[in-house]
Amino acid sequence: MLALLLSGAAWAQPVALVNATVHPGGGQSPVRTNLILNQRTIVGLSQEIPAGAQVVNLTGQHLYPGLVESDSVLGLSEIDSVRGGNDFREITDNNSDLRPELSLNPDSDLLPVARSGGILTAALQPVGGRFAGQVAVMSLWGWTPEDMKLAPSPGVVLNWPRWDKKEDDKARKAWKQHLAEIEDRLEEARAYVKLPEGQRPVRPDLEALANRRLFIHADSHFQIETALEFCKRLKVDWVLVGGAEAASLIPQLAAEKVDVIYTEMYRLPYLDYQDEDLYYRTPALLKAGGLRVALAGPQSHDNARWLRDMAAAAWAHGWNEADAVESITSAPCEILGLKNQGRLASGQTATLICSNGPLLDERTQILRAWVGGEEISLDDRQKQLYRRYRNKPRLNSTTPTSDNGAMIRSVGQTP
Repeated sequence: MLALLLSGAAWAQPVALVNATVHPGGGQSPVRTNLILNQRTIVGLSQEIPAGAQVVNLTGQHLYPGLVESDSVLGLSEIDSVRGGNDFREITDNNSDLRPELSLNPDSDLLPVARSGGILTAALQPVGGRFAGQVAVMSLWGWTPEDMKLAPSPGVVLNWPRWDKKEDDKARKAWKQHLAEIEDRLEEARAYVKLPEGQRPVRPDLEALANRRLFIHADSHFQIETALEFCKRLKVDWVLVGGAEAASLIPQLAAEKVDVIYTEMYRLPYLDYQDEDLYYRTPALLKAGGLRVALAGPQSHDNARWLRDMAAAAWAHGWNEADAVESITSAPCEILGLKNQGRLASGQTATLICSNGPLLDERTQILRAWVGGEEISLDDRQKQLYRRYRNKPRLNSTTPTSDNGAMIRSVGQTP
């Protein structure tokens, strides 16, 4: 009981992160000041330190909102070749009631690696089938999936049917049949929720789909164009995920106010005559066209750490630095419905990272992180292996080598 009282007292103590360069986001310029935290919430920016606050000196360091991976299967798979551990895909087509957070492994070795890269939040999007499942917005720090869930699901994943116009009539008919089945399913869900509750059969798949936002995965011009026409006709609110050729439909997407989670930066264009750097320039083109854009890594469980590099590449290809940072902080929070996260401002959840330089500089390391006001460990398996083999005895010697490397210093540990 005494330990609980002491921990509660420590939790109630304000924390002042002082002398850092704070990047608030939301269009505000960086400023060297103090960031005040109180329990789970950011109190605000202030040159004054509250009486009794715990002071953390961050001179020469930078504070940013925690990064958000908005198209991920982190925690749903550990080793690709172990089929029984891959919990991100179902074998049937219509899985709109699937909740991926129920399969999340909080003890996955891949979550600490993502946290080391500054990623503190992820949107889990199942793959496979037509309606793949619901989107789950999760913190990457916690004991159980229930602890880690941050908000109600913002929508349902829909994999848009593919069809190459060069294919035969049989393929065209199959594509049209897929569209008809999607429309029938949506109309059935709308009709289902209009029934009096006492007359509804138990159909969790329809209940989960009714009047929900759709996260539509589509890449080619034809896919995006047909998704636009379909959603406009049925008055469906949707988010474009993928968007490889979205730059060819910017006016149409802007007219419908479609948000974009862009995932296709690290690939070559579909068509031979397109510029090789087109996909690197696409985020800047979409933003200039008035669209809200979030960046996401290739949907996998082990490459989330690329997220910061993707934003840096977009910055190098026409985007300004502030927009590139917002594409992995505040923009995905807005798209996913996390209204109290993504900026360093009064009233926001105290989920943030501390780095030793500008976020988009590849030389920059993430030094510290706070999730919901609690400072968390940034140790991971890769750092553990680094320390282990760095201290391996030399040949013909039984004395371990000493290590004063930047990697160990960055996590505040000594061999």
